[in-house]
Amino acid sequence: MKSTSLVLGASILTFLGAGCNPQTATVQPQNAPVVALEGTIQPTDTATTTDALQTAGSYVAYSPETLSAAQRSGGRTVLFFHAKWCPSCKAADADFTTNLSSIPSGVTIIKTDYDTEKALKQQYGVTTQDTFVQVNGNGEPLARWNGGGEGMKSLLANLK
Repeated sequence: MKSTSLVLGASILTFLGAGCNPQTATVQPQNAPVVALEGTIQPTDTATTTDALQTAGSYVAYSPETLSAAQRSGGRTVLFFHAKWCPSCKAADADFTTNLSSIPSGVTIIKTDYDTEKALKQQYGVTTQDTFVQVNGNGEPLARWNGGGEGMKSLLANLK
């Protein structure tokens, strides 16, 4: 019989069955007797699951829609003016991508192309790449800083 393990909260569940289909498989929590489940598997501690899903902010590509949605969300919105050719921009991008779970909850970092988004650069007075601008829900700037290639460290030090 084929088995597959699933970590669910602090429990490790093992699915036992030919297809290992969690919808119809037998489930055996670690050191517990085999039990049959019907329907879908639901975590027993939904608060912990919800908290785990909401522990990080987001890092998304710029579009007028993503900016608008981030501003409407009531969270904190940061425009990251990134250039593909900029070494410090690449370092910051890699830092954010590698450490997505470290972005504070409610923070949306919007990766904005420095070379093509000329109207946004003008609107926020951005003259160099690797510049971050935190904006409020109305698009008004709250803070501006140069990252120096230190993506997460710079974000956390300057975020309002």
